Order: sequence, then C-alpha cells, then structure tokens
Amino acid sequence: MKVRVFREEDTALVKALISTILDKEFQMEKQAYSDTDLNTLSKTYSGERNIFLVGEEDQQIIGTVAIKEDDQETALLRRLFVDPVYRGKAYGSTLVDKALQFCRKEGYKEVVFRGTAGMSAATRLAQKKGFAEAERIRFGEIEIILFSLKL
Repeated sequence: MKVRVFREEDTALVKALISTILDKEFQMEKQAYSDTDLNTLSKTYSGERNIFLVGEEDQQIIGTVAIKEDDQETALLRRLFVDPVYRGKAYGSTLVDKALQFCRKEGYKEVVFRGTAGMSAATRLAQKKGFAEAERIRFGEIEIILFSLKL
C-alpha cells in the first residue's frame, strides 16, 4: 500500500469509502460522530499542523487517516478507516504509523483518539500502538472511549 497526502480529486472516493463503512458497520456510532468534515476535507484538514492521508492499492483508495490540531500540544487522530476487503494486512497500522510520524515532526506532545466499543479493530490497534485508555463518555446508547498517546 502506498500512503500519500489527500488531493481534492480524492474527495468523492474518500467520502464514499468512509460513508459506506459507517453505514454498514457503525450505524449506532454515526449519531455520535459528525460527518460534516467529509464535505470539506481539503478545508478541514488544510492547516499547517493538519493532514489527511489516503492509502492506495492498485490505484484505488482503500484507507484513510487524519490528524487535526486540537491545541498547540495535542493532535486528534481521526478518520481511521480501511476497506473491509483489505483488512488484516496491517494497512491500518501503516496509516497510524504515518500519522504519528507527522505528529512527531510537527512537535505534538500528545495524540488523542476517540472510538467506541463497536470499533474494536480500531481501538485494539490504538492500544497496540501505545495509546492508553483515558476516559469513557456516555453518549446516549454509545460509550465513547478516549485514548491518549504521549509522544
């Protein structure tokens, strides 16, 4: 898999990938996570200390990950998705590694990831990468788990 920075012409494919995964696998979670950034990916992740990465295989976008500045010292790890056909090949791990590499380069001291119990593969990956559970927040029927990684 090749990992590269998102380009404007990727918008429709990225939005379709993420929306399809959310619709098929995370119906409940959709109510806790806004998807407005999917309509403005270039703008939302255009800041100097933000990045949106895509993973490509056979000229097809198969995965995504994003970093969004929360404050001077903290970055948010967001939009970690891998097409179900390509799971189990460590592509999610590669995407997270690239995102964390960016965070270190930008001088962040902490990276925060929010997931739910239903996002078991993503939360297991975060823990494997050294993220520790910091908090659980109830949002209706969903429990959001906040993970933190000190860099």
